[in-house]
Amino acid sequence: EGKQETFERILALIKKQTQQLLSDLTNLAQSHSAELFRLIEEYEKRYGSLGPWASNGVPIYLQTDYPGETLGLSDDPFTAYGCAVTSVAMVLAKYKSTITPMTLNHDVRTFSCTDSGWAFCWNSVSNYGFKIEKFVNHTYPKSLNLDNYFDGRPMVIFLNTGYSSSCGCYRGHYVVVTSNFNGKYIVHDPILSGVVVDPNTGQKLPRGPRYLDMVKELVSDWYDGKKVVVDQVIIITPK
Repeated sequence: EGKQETFERILALIKKQTQQLLSDLTNLAQSHSAELFRLIEEYEKRYGSLGPWASNGVPIYLQTDYPGETLGLSDDPFTAYGCAVTSVAMVLAKYKSTITPMTLNHDVRTFSCTDSGWAFCWNSVSNYGFKIEKFVNHTYPKSLNLDNYFDGRPMVIFLNTGYSSSCGCYRGHYVVVTSNFNGKYIVHDPILSGVVVDPNTGQKLPRGPRYLDMVKELVSDWYDGKKVVVDQVIIITPK
């Protein structure tokens, strides 16, 4: 296989995988900012305020911080399709603060494992001194019990909204579990952890960790009431 054929195969894989991501979630978060603002406040009043401690040393990276960037070698906008790359970068940056989403996005090795059937090469983290310690892959419709996997280390998880006839595939969104507070899991969401402005009052909520249940509630609400299932867990650790 020549370079051009390899390039085209990688592009086809990226296109296939990006269909599985909720590419309109960025726009939905903006158009539903009043609801997002209200739910963040509601959850924190009900279950407790979340401060930097809830991040557990994991930085908050947002795919929406990179307008004009495309996902890897493709022409797909990173702001719409960058949740997997951004989530992995957050986990790696807990241990190596110099790593950002663009570190991975601009590294061809992140997308070049064409024999894996995936556009994103999970094992490419080995290029930065990391390993995949656990990989539980797409159990939908069965939901994974995070209590069986979380031991204090951050985890990348996939929130699956189920089958979509528009792409003939299952669609969802990647986030990072950072901590557990009073029995509630806390996440960094590459979109919903950003600054939120209430359009009615102009009040701002800063970047921050969010309750996983809140994220699931919003995604379900914005996608026609579909049940949101955690069906993938990836634990990445230093070698």
